[in-house]
Amino acid sequence: MWLIKIDENGDEEWSQTYSNPGEYYIKGRCVTPTDDGGYFLVAHKYEDISVPNDIIKTDANGVEQWRHTVPVSNNSYTGGIWVHQNAQGDYTIAGRYNNKFALITIDASSHSHSTVTWGAGITMIILVMQILCLMEVISSLE
Repeated sequence: MWLIKIDENGDEEWSQTYSNPGEYYIKGRCVTPTDDGGYFLVAHKYEDISVPNDIIKTDANGVEQWRHTVPVSNNSYTGGIWVHQNAQGDYTIAGRYNNKFALITIDASSHSHSTVTWGAGITMIILVMQILCLMEVISSLE
C-alpha cells in the first residue's frame, strides 16, 4: 500500500509504502488524519478476503507507529471504509465484519478492539459510508 502526502499545489511532500510479513499485498480502504497530525489507515489483504485486516497508525510523516490486526472467520469479508477518532483518542471504524455491518472500535494504543455487528445485505449503507469517507478526506484538504 502506498500513501502520498501532497501540498496545496499537488506537489509531493513525502510518500511511504506499507507491507505485511506474509505473501499478501495490502490494499488501502480508507485514510483519515488523526488529532496528533498522523494518519489512520484501514487496509485489507488484496485478493483474499479470508485473511486478517490491518489497521495502521502513522506519524505526521507517514512512518508506521503501530499496527492492529482484525481477524476474520469462516472465509467472510471484513473491511473498514470509514473511520472516526473520538475525544478520548480511540478509533471507530465502520464497515463489514464477518459479512455483517459493523462498528469496530480500537483503543488509542492499539492493544484491543471491540466489535458490534448487525444485519447483512448492506450494499447501500456501504456506498453511503464510502461517500462519507471521501467527503472527510476532501474537507481535510481544504
